[in-house]
Amino acid sequence: MEAKPTREELAEAYRNANASLAIEGMHMTPEDLALQQRVIDGEWTHEQFREHVIIAARERDAARRAS
Repeated sequence: MEAKPTREELAEAYRNANASLAIEGMHMTPEDLALQQRVIDGEWTHEQFREHVIIAARERDAARRAS
């Protein structure tokens, strides 16, 4: 069984992922960053965060297409 990452490891992983996204011109919203913190704090799983981000992105894309 794989060991659960520590808070520090999760925080570093999100910082690295956010930096990679920024290089590609994509930036996390303040809401996304707050939700990442919930994962780091153990309130949400990464899977819950990921699902939320995917749904929110789809909703934003649909709203843009509709306008």
